[in-house]
Amino acid sequence: MPNTNRSSIVHRRDAGVTLIELMTVIVVIGIMLGLAAPSMTGIIGVNRAESAARQVAGDLMYARVLAVRSGSPVTVTFTGMTYQITSSGSGVQAKTVDLSRDYPMTTFSPAATTVNFNSRGLVTAGTGEFLAISEGHQALFMLTGVGGIQRDF
Repeated sequence: MPNTNRSSIVHRRDAGVTLIELMTVIVVIGIMLGLAAPSMTGIIGVNRAESAARQVAGDLMYARVLAVRSGSPVTVTFTGMTYQITSSGSGVQAKTVDLSRDYPMTTFSPAATTVNFNSRGLVTAGTGEFLAISEGHQALFMLTGVGGIQRDF
């Protein structure tokens, strides 16, 4: 009879974990998350700035292609965190983008400028540096006179 009690004790003990073991695991996971959280916010800021810069650079290339395809000038007008791409030949607004909606806590500079592409895709106004900043992290690119993009990220 004593053997039966012994085997039931062993089975009960093997059946799960104690409250102390569970609390220890939870504390260790909490400490690990606490150490990882600050580096994650930095990564989010870098990604947000680079994504915003990539979006603007991609849309500038889209405007350039639109100018060449349509054979008429295209204008990209930046106003704060919003910009519009307009085909000057038809006056049709091809695209409007609100960066503040897709990239919160991000600023973009220059805040007010106009970029013009002629029918050959060359920049006639608005070359220079464009900068996206999010949580202290920057992504910079330059629009050249021939309509190319040079990125620093």
